[in-house]
Amino acid sequence: MRFLRGYLLCALFIILTACSKPALQPYKHRLRTCIHREPQNLDPRMSGDTVSTPLHFLLFEGLTRFNSDWTISLSVADSVEISKDRKMYLFHLRNSRWSDGSPVTAQDFEHAWKKVLDPEFPSLNAHLFFSIKNAEAAKKGLVPLNEVGIKALDDCTLQVELIRPTPYFLDLTSFAAFFPVPHKKDVQDPAWSRKTGENFVCNGPFHLSRWDRNLFIEFDRNPYYWDQGKIDLEKILFHIIVDGMTALHMYECNELDLIQFSLSPLPPEPLRELLRKGQLHCFPSATSQIVVFNTQQFPFDNTKMRKAFGLAINRSAIVDNILQMGEIPAFSAIPPILKKGQEVQLLDKDSIEEAKTCFTQALQELGLEWWQFPPITFYYSSSDMNRRVAEAIQHQWKEVLSVDVSLQALEHTTLLDRLTKRRFQVGQTIWMAQYNDQMNIFERFKFKGNLKNYSGWENEQFIQLLDRSSSEIGTPRIATLLEAERIFLDEMPVSPLFHLNASFLKKPHVKNLDSPYSSDLCYARITYEEDPKKH
Repeated sequence: MRFLRGYLLCALFIILTACSKPALQPYKHRLRTCIHREPQNLDPRMSGDTVSTPLHFLLFEGLTRFNSDWTISLSVADSVEISKDRKMYLFHLRNSRWSDGSPVTAQDFEHAWKKVLDPEFPSLNAHLFFSIKNAEAAKKGLVPLNEVGIKALDDCTLQVELIRPTPYFLDLTSFAAFFPVPHKKDVQDPAWSRKTGENFVCNGPFHLSRWDRNLFIEFDRNPYYWDQGKIDLEKILFHIIVDGMTALHMYECNELDLIQFSLSPLPPEPLRELLRKGQLHCFPSATSQIVVFNTQQFPFDNTKMRKAFGLAINRSAIVDNILQMGEIPAFSAIPPILKKGQEVQLLDKDSIEEAKTCFTQALQELGLEWWQFPPITFYYSSSDMNRRVAEAIQHQWKEVLSVDVSLQALEHTTLLDRLTKRRFQVGQTIWMAQYNDQMNIFERFKFKGNLKNYSGWENEQFIQLLDRSSSEIGTPRIATLLEAERIFLDEMPVSPLFHLNASFLKKPHVKNLDSPYSSDLCYARITYEEDPKKH
């Protein structure tokens, strides 16, 4: 309590000191917000990390777009024809242009999509394309790219052939990995996506005007954007602010208009106070915090060992005592928002005795005594909140299983590198839905070769159920996916912790915030509305 009192007094002193200088007034139709680190890249084909992806949606746009009510509408595509067997899609493009004034063509889409499927191209989301004919085989280097079912018939017509009917294919095309890139420029200057101003060519509602590394990224409205009449903001400025309290101080001093906490995390104490005062805005998101086990490495190559560690976690205690922000303890793998709010409880809320039993059985199967248990390192992305969650899990594992686990905080990109290369035993991370379907979570674990399948887990029955669900609709499909989820949690390559809410702070003049994707706000749709009482 003494530490907390001192922490709050110190924070109050910093806020008062910072606010003693003249406040910087907001610019009309300009949004000032922040991110806590540099984006990994601004090439949408490499989309995947939590900071880069929202910026891709400002700079680029695909065939379709996702709406705030989770429906799909056409974007760069003016119309689409779907064959009776639902395996052939014919997209007819509208008249739209790149930021240099040149037309967006079907060849731009074909080039971008096939580049993602190039075995040498580093894309975390190539698996999203695997419903397309020969896409997976091409990524594995088994067939040439010209045999993939993606073809520009002319400048305005893109033909896509699928392996099997895919109910969510149009949803897929709204995600950043499916955005086009200017194929002529990409061939002539492969480094174009690391440049700014006129050298950075995009087709979205904004273009990249300036990027001062580790300071800020500035976006201006794109005059060539096909639907610019619906864009209110003239400029968006993302300050790069590592420390969450600094971001809060700038917001309090009127130097920021908006803080989205998935992009700029804050310590829990001020968050709870803001929530108590009604200043914090929250809504459900398709994002979950998870513990992932490396099934290719001892001792988590043993199923019962994974279950022992997963079941020993008291999710409700973590949510109630550490988070306190309305998060939902995860007793199933899929975020409720992807099940239309309906969550089937597949894990027992009190599973301590089962965890102990699984641990004993695992030791027997591995031929170990409890005192021979190997050293375990638990990796997590460095932030105050992640540290507290990791420490709680460390304590619960000690209390339930009598094992000592060391903690190691890593910078996010370093953690991601360890996870993708499977240089870990157990780690804490998140998954975020990229389109409105449960398959967005499950398909990552369909094959162990998927870069996002950090666990390296694969199960033939699970694969068959996912394949079957592709040709089903309605209640039968829901039942098939539930059966797959039961297998997933019984094998437990991943232990879900809790489903997150999207939270943000905003000034009164910031309007029309919606979240069509996961926990990300759609910055391009934000409007600036002054208070008429001031005039």
